[in-house]
Amino acid sequence: GGALATAYGEFLVAVAAAGERGEGVGAYADPTHKPAAGKQAIGRYAKQFAGYEQQDASEFLSKLLEGLGEELNRVTDKPYVENPDSDGRPDHEVADECWANLMKREAHPVSAAFTGQLHSQMLCTVSGERRVSYEPFSFLVVPLPESNFVYVALKLHFVRQRLWPIFATVRVRADAKVSDVFE
Repeated sequence: GGALATAYGEFLVAVAAAGERGEGVGAYADPTHKPAAGKQAIGRYAKQFAGYEQQDASEFLSKLLEGLGEELNRVTDKPYVENPDSDGRPDHEVADECWANLMKREAHPVSAAFTGQLHSQMLCTVSGERRVSYEPFSFLVVPLPESNFVYVALKLHFVRQRLWPIFATVRVRADAKVSDVFE
């Protein structure tokens, strides 16, 4: 094991060296460095990345971090650990216990840097009972807000004024008609 972590480490060393030499786009990447070892290593870990098809960047990052975490995990025997009920205890105590349980299975630099806890709370409207849980996450999908408005670029030519057109940008509702643009 360790091929993915080794390939990733070699890639970081090459990028850092290029940055120190002032090479690459914005001095962040050496354009002559081909991360073939990393490509092969991630392909062995996650078969969907073995070929040369286009892949989703967030899926790639997820599999890369998952693979690095597995290779760098200091826990060799992962015990089954059940997360506790809150039982009226303060939230910070439950969170600490859930985090300690996670570290019994996932003690590696990836979890230390990229893992958090999602707090969930259920409240019974009849009895008033409150249950709190904490679930680990490495990625949160955050939807981008959809705007109800769009911007339309216009180029207007007037019949009586033929010397130059007028350029304008108009904000209208996304479901607007052409006639709405001129109001």
